[in-house]
Amino acid sequence: SKFFSTVCSGVLDDLKKIIVTCEGNIYTIDENNHLNDVKHLVNVIELITWVLGLILLVLFLIIFYKKYKYTWKIFVCSSIMILIGIVLFYLFGLINFNWLFNCFHRLFFSNESWIFEDSSILIRMFPEGLFIDAFERILFSSFIMGFVVFLIGIYLRKQFK
Repeated sequence: SKFFSTVCSGVLDDLKKIIVTCEGNIYTIDENNHLNDVKHLVNVIELITWVLGLILLVLFLIIFYKKYKYTWKIFVCSSIMILIGIVLFYLFGLINFNWLFNCFHRLFFSNESWIFEDSSILIRMFPEGLFIDAFERILFSSFIMGFVVFLIGIYLRKQFK
């Protein structure tokens, strides 16, 4: 009858909407929640990076124009400690990256929503190798920045002699 066909077509329209939504989003609810947590973490890290960069720039300008005699020691010593820390962190990552990865997740995510089965779409799209590569790139760029701070210290030492 007409009533039945109207109800069925309404249900079918709803099913089509659900199917399209599921097809447009290939992740499960838990995977989506984790990706949202990651997005939030990345935004926070980006903000902190900009703020710290601005503070470092202001400090450098103050130190440069005030011409403190032993400022270079702060730059050289702190950069050497940072560079040693980066190298040790890298070596530890080579030895046991999986443990480091788990510690990172426990530190930055409040629940265990980051633990997925190997068959998970999220795991298949973001394999461990991707994170190892990202880890190495982050450490490499951090090493370069630490080395630049070291060079600034050497430059300041020559300026204040």
